[in-house]
Amino acid sequence: GEYTKFAEAYPTLLDSLYYRAKDYWTDVHQLQDLEEALRQERVLQDKAEARRSECLDMQRHREAEEGGFQRRVEEARGMEQQLQDCGEGLAAAQQRTAACRAAAAQAQGEQGELQEMERIGQATVADARHAVEAALHRAREIDNEVVREEAVLREWEARVHEQRKLVSVLVRSGEVCREELARAQETEQQAVGALDDLRKGMDGVLKHIAAAENDLAASITAELQNQDAVDTLTAAIRNTAAALKDADLNLQELRERERLAEAQEDSAREARREQKRITAALDAQNRDFNAQRVHVEREELPLLEQEVALRQQRAALESREVSLRARLPAAPASYRPRSPASDPMRTR
Repeated sequence: GEYTKFAEAYPTLLDSLYYRAKDYWTDVHQLQDLEEALRQERVLQDKAEARRSECLDMQRHREAEEGGFQRRVEEARGMEQQLQDCGEGLAAAQQRTAACRAAAAQAQGEQGELQEMERIGQATVADARHAVEAALHRAREIDNEVVREEAVLREWEARVHEQRKLVSVLVRSGEVCREELARAQETEQQAVGALDDLRKGMDGVLKHIAAAENDLAASITAELQNQDAVDTLTAAIRNTAAALKDADLNLQELRERERLAEAQEDSAREARREQKRITAALDAQNRDFNAQRVHVEREELPLLEQEVALRQQRAALESREVSLRARLPAAPASYRPRSPASDPMRTR
């Protein structure tokens, strides 16, 4: 058929077409492999970038957790300092409470002493009043007796001398009684003044006792407040310690996850580098193959041109031969045309 004639006419061209078609599809397959390698490289690049993004997110999360952990540590230290200050304040309040109780007890003791002195003073005033009342009663009796004796004196003038002596004695007794009355009144006034002084002192002691009791109540209130603050801070410190323990475990887990993510990122980078080496190798292979193709095609071109030129020359010779045969007489029976295989113009 036509293909057989073409193959017989252009064997070198046919071989060239065959190998060029084979090289074309080989190049297509290599480009497909290269494109697949590039796609894999992009996939691995995306994975590496995703792993890097995950590592950065984990790092930022870990740094934020570490910052929160450090803040909790500082808060715990501040709470411990506050607890120490509250403990010192509680100890000081307890000392003040003890001092206030001692002062209140001392003031109450002084109050008891003053109350005893007041009782003694009241007894002294009562005794002085009894003495004054007795002196007054005696003075009245003496005055009454003087009146009676003067009446007797007037009635009994004969006994004037004796009665006057008796009157003088009674008058003297009355003067003595009045002196005793004055001394008793003076003693009463002194006792009353001392009692007033005691009562004034008692008022001061009562004020001192009230102030001491107020100080004691304030000190007890401060002590209770400090104790409440100590209890609150102690509970807060316990809660903070538990939270710090949980945060430390969380940080350890985050660091482990970050380490695993970094290992995965390194693996992804290594896989990408390996894929890049594969891609570079495929690209180099394809470049070498295409360079070899260009070289072979460059080497084949003169042979193909020679084959075409020879085929044209042969066609011209055959046409001339046909023309010459038409002009010649009939060939003898023994004449046989040459076969194509013996044609010296046919070359591969």
